[in-house]
Amino acid sequence: MKIKALRSSFLEGVQIANRAISQRSLLPILSGILIESDKNMNLCATDLETTVFTKVDSKVERKGKTVIPSRLILDILRNLPEATVEIELIPDESRVTIKCEKSTFNLNALPAKDFPTPPSILEKNKCSLSFNSFKEAINSVIKAASTDET
Repeated sequence: MKIKALRSSFLEGVQIANRAISQRSLLPILSGILIESDKNMNLCATDLETTVFTKVDSKVERKGKTVIPSRLILDILRNLPEATVEIELIPDESRVTIKCEKSTFNLNALPAKDFPTPPSILEKNKCSLSFNSFKEAINSVIKAASTDET
C-alpha cells in the first residue's frame, strides 16, 4: 500500500474516524484506524457499537490495507507541516512508514484481517434528513441520554 494525501485532508479524516474509538478499549485493534486504499483512501474505526467510515482525497500508488494506532497517527499529523504526506505499508505488513518533507516515521501496524468486519449499509435502509430536522430530533432526546459509558 502506498498513498499520498494532503496533511490537512488526512488529518481531517483521522479526526472524523477517531470519534468512534473508545479510550477504554481492551482490544488493541479497536484503538486503531483501518486504512484501505483502492481508488481513494478509506478510513474506518469502531468501538463495536459505533462505526465511522470516511474517505480522504488521495493519490493511490499501490492498493492495500492495514490498521494503525489512532492516537499516534493523530499526534504525528497534528505536528507535521502542511504538505503532502506519503503513507506506505512495508511489504511484511507489520510497519507503516509516514513521510512528509524532512520527517519520516515508522509505526508498528496491525493486520487488517484482525479488524472487525464493518457492518454493510444496505441502500434500502438509508434515509435522508435535512440538517435542521436531524438537529431537532437529537435535541428532543438528548436530555434522556446517559453520560456514563458503562
